[in-house]
Amino acid sequence: MAMYEPVEPGIVYYTVTFVDYDGTELKTQQVQQGGNAEAPSDPYREGYVFIGWDKSFENVSANLTVTAQYEKKLGPSIVVSNVKANAGESIVVPVLIKNNPGVSGAKITISYDSRLTLTKADKGAAFSVLDYTAPPALNSGCAFNWDSQDAVATEDGEILLLTFTVPADAASGTCFSVSFSYRTGDIYDVDLSDVTLTMIAGSITVN
Repeated sequence: MAMYEPVEPGIVYYTVTFVDYDGTELKTQQVQQGGNAEAPSDPYREGYVFIGWDKSFENVSANLTVTAQYEKKLGPSIVVSNVKANAGESIVVPVLIKNNPGVSGAKITISYDSRLTLTKADKGAAFSVLDYTAPPALNSGCAFNWDSQDAVATEDGEILLLTFTVPADAASGTCFSVSFSYRTGDIYDVDLSDVTLTMIAGSITVN
């Protein structure tokens, strides 16, 4: 049976539709012009975390379709941030550990676009309890080391702050990759057992 609700003459209403990532309708409502829509309960997607909606649904002034946004659920990972920079600019690229399982020592090797220049590599707070050894030369293929006698780093957050210089002649939209790798046995816990981390690459994109 069709359902209706009364509409006052002269008042404009708009349709706000909330949909899931695959287009499945979650909720539809009529909102008076200038009013705010009410979102449905947070949706669930296997292997992902709901992080919000793709647009504002306050002060509605047109028909809207609002789509659920997700991030892939990560296990223990080292993640290189994605940043933007101007040509010729120096930019800091944070490297983070997420879902830290507990690390007492690590050796990770960097690989980055040959057109970039890595000028500085500062230790991040997440591994502050470990002894940090920077490589003698900050070239692509160099390794960063942390170790300790009996300390263990358990926090999530930044492990490195890398300062790169973007080439002055880089065209807008150019993307420079930055990634890390490690070998079995290079990352371990306080018992010297291997720790497995997923390595997620990042990039510097020119404005």
